Amino acid sequence: MKISIVTAAYNASQYLPDLIDSIVGQTYPPFEHIIIDDGSTDDTPKVLAAYANSHPFVRWWTHENQGAYPTQDKALRFVTGDIICLINADDKFASPDVFHQVVDYWQHHSTCQIVYGQTWRMDNQGNPLPNLDPHWKPSQWLIRHISYVQHCSMFVRREFVEEYQLNLHYHLAADWDWIIRLFQNSQSIGYMTQPIGVFRLHDGQRSRTKQHQATVERRQIVTQYHGSYFISSLLHRLLIYRGMFLLGWDVLRQKGLSAFINRMRLWIKKRLSIIVR
Repeated sequence: MKISIVTAAYNASQYLPDLIDSIVGQTYPPFEHIIIDDGSTDDTPKVLAAYANSHPFVRWWTHENQGAYPTQDKALRFVTGDIICLINADDKFASPDVFHQVVDYWQHHSTCQIVYGQTWRMDNQGNPLPNLDPHWKPSQWLIRHISYVQHCSMFVRREFVEEYQLNLHYHLAADWDWIIRLFQNSQSIGYMTQPIGVFRLHDGQRSRTKQHQATVERRQIVTQYHGSYFISSLLHRLLIYRGMFLLGWDVLRQKGLSAFINRMRLWIKKRLSIIVR
């Protein structure tokens, strides 16, 4: 069973080494990594060229800037593996045996069209964060209300991916829309309790810099799939507060009360658009 990893990279030279290390170290060998550089203006092409020169499983090229989702959609057309994972250039896999674990799970659950596991979080510098993500089993009702599955922790059969491509109407939530459609049309979804992907939190993420547009697209998706926007908003806010509590507790435990207060001030400033002096 061959694995295809797909990545769109834009000005990601700072983060790519972490992703590359997590792939090069995998103990399961039959895989390929397809990367498209989305018109980067930093050293991303140099990093990718060196990566490809050292590892024959890498295929990469560059094109003019088109955005993450069009780039991912284009890269998906070139995969040759049996199962596919989309992972962003600023994320990474959780351990060297992730591919082995996924294939082993599939061999014991051969009817699965989708297999996903837990997602861990890290900060801008790659330091581990508290376990922020809820670990919920497959639910077609829940997935259309809240994006609780990260695509860096999800593997899908290639023939299934070919039927359900990314909807490029969405600029910030196409991955969630894609996962909803996969869940709704899958006959069998596997859930692994092991961590699969590690999602990086940093201020440059589009979901943070374009929060209004993200909210608009979330409403559109919930409406499109006949969910309740009230329930979606409630779950969304509860998860934000849960995450901030866990992050705050971690800061308090490791750095003390002063660092905790500063963290809370920054959070209030971002969330309520006020300056707390």
